[in-house]
Amino acid sequence: MEYSFRIDDREIHIGVVGIETFFDLPKTGMAIQPFLEAVRKQGGFSILHHPSRVIGDFGNETLQGFDFIEAWNLRHDIRYAPNRGIVAQAKRADFKGRFLASRDTHGFREKDRFPAIEMRREGTALSEKAILSSLAGGEYKLFTKGWDLRPDGTFKPRHRLFGFLPRLSLIHHNFYEMARRLYKRGVKVPPPKWLVKMMK
Repeated sequence: MEYSFRIDDREIHIGVVGIETFFDLPKTGMAIQPFLEAVRKQGGFSILHHPSRVIGDFGNETLQGFDFIEAWNLRHDIRYAPNRGIVAQAKRADFKGRFLASRDTHGFREKDRFPAIEMRREGTALSEKAILSSLAGGEYKLFTKGWDLRPDGTFKPRHRLFGFLPRLSLIHHNFYEMARRLYKRGVKVPPPKWLVKMMK
């Protein structure tokens, strides 16, 4: 289940897994921190989805409330490198949770649109409870596009070629943020041709 919140005129998306109760946010008017605490009390997890699509830094208190943060989203981040910026920001905020990668596909119609993500975990049981337990214990690794992503937010390239790609990821993210800021002021900024070509 994905929920939306607005923080300082910015919309953020929060994924929730492992709960049985639906939160009717428009009726309750629940703020973000009480919401995250309520999810945790039910034994569920909260995930900050695609943080790179949001302009500016998140507040320390906001980041600290999440159980997981998407360190790499294959829809919103550059396809060939993870977003180390959000990992660094989370660590500055003393984030105690863990990091994930996501394809961000919306239904089977998009199943081939983004690269696949493989999750390897401890144990062989394939059930919702076993998977949630692996996530909670940090007993997993994610593999995609030549990278290994660990729960602590560290990335390991499988080939030296991928070593320089985080720099391109940071360039892409900074340009994206600048363009969105200007667009809100009515100024349209076309992306560089080399960046458009790379993102196709």
